[in-house]
Amino acid sequence: MKIVHTHNRLQAAWIIAILASAFLASCAFSSPACAGGVKTGDIVFAANAQDQWNLWVIEPETKYLSQLTRTTQTERFPAVSPGGKHIAYVSGRKQIRIMDSLTGKADTVNLPLGIYAQPAWAPAGFELAFVEYTAVPADAAEIFSIKKEGDIFRLPEKITKFPPMMTFPSYSPDGKLMACASFKRDLVLGVIEEIIVIDLKTGSQSQLTHDGADSFFPVWSPDGSKLAYTSNLEGNFDIWTVSYPGGEKNRITRSPSYDGEPSWSPDGSRIAFISSRSGHREIWTIAAGGADSRQVTELKSTCSHPCWVK
Repeated sequence: MKIVHTHNRLQAAWIIAILASAFLASCAFSSPACAGGVKTGDIVFAANAQDQWNLWVIEPETKYLSQLTRTTQTERFPAVSPGGKHIAYVSGRKQIRIMDSLTGKADTVNLPLGIYAQPAWAPAGFELAFVEYTAVPADAAEIFSIKKEGDIFRLPEKITKFPPMMTFPSYSPDGKLMACASFKRDLVLGVIEEIIVIDLKTGSQSQLTHDGADSFFPVWSPDGSKLAYTSNLEGNFDIWTVSYPGGEKNRITRSPSYDGEPSWSPDGSRIAFISSRSGHREIWTIAAGGADSRQVTELKSTCSHPCWVK
């Protein structure tokens, strides 16, 4: 599979030695007991403590950090259902699992054999979108969704059709639209990704950005008026916003380091993101207008895929 860019979007190096050791000693081996579950306002993320990817949660104001999972499998791409009860994530076998954040119990979603990534919850919490990658006969990526009835998920339904590759699904706050990234390779410009919006009722698609750059990882603001995303439009990977449906863009971060993987706060006033500006890929937040940057994690290593619990 070749969907790997120079900014190492789908990989990183990861997490802690000094700060984590205290938590590893105090937390139960396979449950989130020391986190007390996950609640609105927390940030869930993936981290590679002791060369092992697991899920963690932090309170951005107090910086109280807890480890949610501790297994021998790689666990990444966390997506938290509204209210924080369920966390969907991708296991090392590229399967989607869903964990009860309070009990730590996790089950694998019954999907056909495949390579899955980037789960995203619909706002009602009863539908989950995800990306399926295939490598034969050619690299491909399509977005599917599964709806939940009681405790059982129905069969997956295809939302996009290859080509082009479609990645990074994000439901609008009313559940009627989905933003994603359209992926292609240009012989001259390299990787080109643009932000696409899909009407989930009609299937119609509209292109929101025309950056001619690598613009990806769109996430809707809580009021549905704009999306935050990652782009190298001006040469460096930064956080941008684009209004919907107008398409007006605003560059939010201006650090020479990597800034990406945005997630909105519940009230839409701030954006969490990953930045390497302190020397390691840590979680930061910034005001939605582009001021008041704050470092949240200080792990002296790498973090990725923050998900601010709504």
